Amino acid sequence: MAEDLASPGDPALPETPAAPDPAKKGPAPSSGGSILPSPERVLAGKAPLSERRSPGPKGKGLVVVDAGHGGKDPGAQGNGLREKELNLKVALNLAERLKKKGFTVRLTRGNDVYLKLKERTDLANTADADLFISVHTNALPKGRHARGVEIYIMALPTDKDAMDLALFENRELAEDASASHAAADKRTQLLLKILGDMQQNAKISHSMEFAEVLFSSGKKQGLNMRRIAQAPFFVLRGAGMPAVLVEMGYITEGSDAKLLASQGFQDRMAEALAQGAADYLNP
Repeated sequence: MAEDLASPGDPALPETPAAPDPAKKGPAPSSGGSILPSPERVLAGKAPLSERRSPGPKGKGLVVVDAGHGGKDPGAQGNGLREKELNLKVALNLAERLKKKGFTVRLTRGNDVYLKLKERTDLANTADADLFISVHTNALPKGRHARGVEIYIMALPTDKDAMDLALFENRELAEDASASHAAADKRTQLLLKILGDMQQNAKISHSMEFAEVLFSSGKKQGLNMRRIAQAPFFVLRGAGMPAVLVEMGYITEGSDAKLLASQGFQDRMAEALAQGAADYLNP
């Protein structure tokens, strides 16, 4: 059963869109290769380099890699692929590349197990990690099309489609599907209220800068980098360090699905994220 974060005594919260179909997630198509968050919804300016967390001697730091979904939660599905399996493959690949670059790495899961969303960032906070990267795969309903990599930070939503994606990712599986949706909607509404109060928080600025470095690293690897966007993702909410959620591509889009299943793409994705982490912590 999902953990409800709002209580009956909470003040009225902003209305959100209805929870999406659990088999579908993802934003609407937009022009590729752009960084899209609207200026009014992104903290102005970047965090000075001097304010970044020091990763320690010789550029070493601790990165927590989170393979989204797992166990009884398959995530998105399409073209014969299951999100939870793709996420894990790339997360393990990323972990090995980070280790080769001198980082200490913790995986939230190294096999097909189910974890609650809060458990994932709790692990990162307990380990006092320098960065948190949550790896996911996107999807769209039948009749809608989009391609490419998207990087999300936790902030007020860029648009309705970003909000719908957050509602999907914020679900915790329950015996009653309607209970999962209701809990996701409640926790997402609470996050919107919190974010309205903390929009100027430095953590948002640091996460946005980390996302921009990852976006640039992906382009250097030849990946179709679609956009950076914002949404109230519960899995990022408690992170005490720069945190991003990476949607590697659209499992429901034939061309993206073919890439997602290929070792070459998985290698390039993992290398882009690993090098981006290194570039961020050691500019």
